[in-house]
Amino acid sequence: MARSDGKSMRQFTRREFGQLTTGSLLMASTARAADRTDGATETDICIYGGTASGVMAAVAAARDGWRVMIVEPSRWLGGMTGGGLDHVDWGREEEVWRFDARDSETGA
Repeated sequence: MARSDGKSMRQFTRREFGQLTTGSLLMASTARAADRTDGATETDICIYGGTASGVMAAVAAARDGWRVMIVEPSRWLGGMTGGGLDHVDWGREEEVWRFDARDSETGA
């Protein structure tokens, strides 16, 4: 993907990707929603979905010089990873219900 200045996005090593993932998840766990505005916002890239991969994509694009906005329809950034439910819990119905009950109590 080429930027408006003609440069292309850089490739990441596995180590850089791991560091980016960890940093993105930490950032997502402490992020707060911005106040709503009625005005227009200029951005180069709009990412719909504040999942771990959405946050990683936003951080990578921002580091490459793009103006990025993440739009997340829920109040939760980080997707299943940010919510404490990850791939080891898939298929474990009791864990899914436990997190669902917690979210019902907290209003998440």
